[in-house]
Amino acid sequence: MADAQNLPQGGVWQYVNADLFKELGIDSWPQDTRVDFLERFGNILIMRLANRLLAGELDNDQKDQLETLLSRHPNDGQSLWMFLSTEVENLDTIVGEELGQLKKQLITLGQMPKMQAAA
Repeated sequence: MADAQNLPQGGVWQYVNADLFKELGIDSWPQDTRVDFLERFGNILIMRLANRLLAGELDNDQKDQLETLLSRHPNDGQSLWMFLSTEVENLDTIVGEELGQLKKQLITLGQMPKMQAAA
């Protein structure tokens, strides 16, 4: 199982810990596969946050700013995170809720294929 030192640092990653691998049943995946998974997981989590905020957590001015940021820098998670951390007071709570829901969906829906270590 990967330790916390192998996880990306900062941004949304401060909410994710190495137990994620075990929770999702992927702790036996090869390291490179887990790294790829984490990148995708983080991107999904950030986009879920943005969608939730656009759907009702932000005022109109903040929504306009976020939409502009997303259209200009669609793959820039760091800029998106900086915006969210400065504009959203209860970001910790929202991230925790979205993270929990995403993990639950992955576990409950059986979206995690059983992968074997590469030979």
